Amino acid sequence: MTTAPDRQPLRLRRSAALRAHPSSHVPASAPRPATDEDLAGRWGRLHATLVNAGLDEEQAWTEVARIAADELWSDAATRLRGHRAAAEREDARALALTLQSVRGVLQPLTLRPGDLPAARNAIAKARLRLQHNRELLQRLHRPHPELERTGQAFAALEAFLAARGSQHAG
Repeated sequence: MTTAPDRQPLRLRRSAALRAHPSSHVPASAPRPATDEDLAGRWGRLHATLVNAGLDEEQAWTEVARIAADELWSDAATRLRGHRAAAEREDARALALTLQSVRGVLQPLTLRPGDLPAARNAIAKARLRLQHNRELLQRLHRPHPELERTGQAFAALEAFLAARGSQHAG
């Protein structure tokens, strides 16, 4: 049977453990968005991991692009649900346009793994489609940060694949 003095240290240890848990962390400032260099470094490490797992070079490049597009899809879908729940129609419309562009990348990457030219082409087309939709929304309402952010991610992914593909070809 435990006595009261034994319980106190356990309670204090539990409290300290809860404060130290990562979910309890409150950052002092807002997290900064990932730069193109951050993304390229992360994608490069992912590519190396995929090659080490047994994929050939081109399949690994297109798999990196598919994973990056899937992350964009998940993030935009989550935000879309939130905006729809809050009845924020303009934001929901912009996110729906974002999802259409991301779907235009995911389909070719999923159907044609290892086809690096098709991957580059799909990303370039999606980036241009997103840019066109962003310009239309700007004329109608206001600029939307989600379209801008996704467009920047597409541009970074396009540059990443272009640089890697040219290194691999040479």
